[in-house]
Amino acid sequence: MGISTLQSYQSARIFEAIGLSQEVIDKYFTGTQSAAGGIGMREIQEDVTWRHDQAFDPLGLGTDTTLDSVGFHGLRSGRDKEDHLYNPETIIALRQAVRNNDYNRFKEYTAMVDDSGRPHTLRGLMDLVPAGDPVPLEEVEPVESIVKRFKTGAMSFGTPARAARIRSDSGQAATAPSNRWHRDVLA
Repeated sequence: MGISTLQSYQSARIFEAIGLSQEVIDKYFTGTQSAAGGIGMREIQEDVTWRHDQAFDPLGLGTDTTLDSVGFHGLRSGRDKEDHLYNPETIIALRQAVRNNDYNRFKEYTAMVDDSGRPHTLRGLMDLVPAGDPVPLEEVEPVESIVKRFKTGAMSFGTPARAARIRSDSGQAATAPSNRWHRDVLA
């Protein structure tokens, strides 16, 4: 969305909740969509308590409160270690594909990150089944008419090129670069 005004976000409902139970959503994020479901208040409370207890000595027993590394930020190999979507193998494959403009290597990369045998994303847990024959391209609504329905306003602090201003939804397309207020304010 770029840089947007606060008003653009308030009640915009431009996101979906993932990982929260319907009970939590109904109470704290009323009206938010969620198809995946997830944890409730009990699990959230348990997680917060566990993290707090790892950082502080709740009973004043003088125990070692050094935070343990549970493997979230460092790659550790082996069957008993946490599996990561982005690991040296996937990163090397992507870098090689991009650097060498190698589409076959890119397909190898996508096969690794989309591996349904080792799902890391919601997409990895889904089996996509075509609903029927594809819609003929001439029946698809043109992008120009779809964009007209976008209602998310934005505010930009300047764009480097005229082409970028024309494509922006910040209102700068109609404003000459010399008339933009931010040049004086930000200088």
